[in-house]
Amino acid sequence: MIDKNYYSLSGSFSLLGLCIATFVSIAVALLISPIYAAALYFIPFVFLNCFITFGYGVVVGLATIYGCKLGKVRSLPIACAVALLAAVLADYFGWVFWIFFAVNNIIILPSDIFLFLSSLAEAGSWSIGDSTPTGTLLYLIWIAEAIAIILLAIVVTHELFADEIFCERCQKWLPAPVRVGPLEALPEKSLTSAFLPTSLLDLQAVTTSEPVSTILELRQCPSCGLVNLLTVKAEVKSQDKRGKISSETLTLEHNLLIDSDLFKRLIGKRNDEN
Repeated sequence: MIDKNYYSLSGSFSLLGLCIATFVSIAVALLISPIYAAALYFIPFVFLNCFITFGYGVVVGLATIYGCKLGKVRSLPIACAVALLAAVLADYFGWVFWIFFAVNNIIILPSDIFLFLSSLAEAGSWSIGDSTPTGTLLYLIWIAEAIAIILLAIVVTHELFADEIFCERCQKWLPAPVRVGPLEALPEKSLTSAFLPTSLLDLQAVTTSEPVSTILELRQCPSCGLVNLLTVKAEVKSQDKRGKISSETLTLEHNLLIDSDLFKRLIGKRNDEN
């Protein structure tokens, strides 16, 4: 069996970096919370508000990633913990500003907010047709909104931050990957544990109309050139009975560490596409 080395975040971080990541994510949550609250309060369409809530969680997750990169935090669990904290505060700030729009008064203390919400739950805050959720049902909806914001912030952070690459030697994040392809489909025998990245050198450029093609994504540290990564994807196209073409991308190898010579030879295949 061929031994392969794949990149993963080192897990390192500094106290200063953690403070920067936390400050940035919470600051963004605070800045966008009045916009979120205003959208929920003034837009009368409940279903649209659901998407606004989802978007709120996504933005908090993206802010966490930005903060972690700025603070050079290379720990995925720490990044997710920061996202959790920022999302909880985002939901809290959202209520602070929603109440402000409702009664033109700033209420900060949790006890005062909970008292306001308890009275609001008795009368209801919005309606769908002739139905106005109140009491336990409304509490459950508010809890679901909070869970959606928190989960989306954590999931976005986990999925996107896990794909960030950091050069420990240069203390820099790597730029976005360079795409090479489409190339010929890999032989089926190559899609095994014995896959060798050098076999990609034999693949020729093909047109985008091929039913199966290979896409390479290459990343390199621009400062030292010692961190080189390869991701191999298969793009599979299919056509339904109506003639509509759909495409599916399968990841075959993800962030495989390669040497600089192979990196140069693979990235040079971009010239074969022209």
